[in-house]
Amino acid sequence: MLACALVGGKGISAPTSRDGYGWDDARLVIRKFASLFGANYYLEVQPFWELDKTCRINPAYERLGKELGVPLVVTCDVHYPRPNDSEMQAILHAVHRGKQSIDDAMRAWNYDVKMTLPESDRDLGERLMKTGLSRDAAWEAILNSAYIAERCTVTLPKADRLIYPIRREDWEPWT
Repeated sequence: MLACALVGGKGISAPTSRDGYGWDDARLVIRKFASLFGANYYLEVQPFWELDKTCRINPAYERLGKELGVPLVVTCDVHYPRPNDSEMQAILHAVHRGKQSIDDAMRAWNYDVKMTLPESDRDLGERLMKTGLSRDAAWEAILNSAYIAERCTVTLPKADRLIYPIRREDWEPWT
């Protein structure tokens, strides 16, 4: 929601300000979420310097975070566990956008980013700085990510394994 308010997307037209950012709309979104979540609200930056949109959004979040007193946190937006699984993500992306074939899906998918973890905090910091963040903002985001992780104390109970009875017609091609 915030990224769309800032630079457009997902049904929200691009801002018409001279610099191409919707600063006022973004401030409204941040203030709304900050009022709801208080100290548990962060602006999410990502280390994908290969994506133009990330390189527009991260520095804008740094600016807005400083202005409004909202800290940054780094995440890695992962849609699939292995790089070879990107075809399925491309297909899901295309279905969402109404493409008609796998070929259309692959042509529409323009993210050639390996969704992998960095080797170290230093590597992560360097990736963040390549997106336009300052060194201080990159390290703030990394430290906040560690801080949030330390506060998480989730224990998930083990569930019985689900067994789906496969029928002969399940193997038939879809028509």
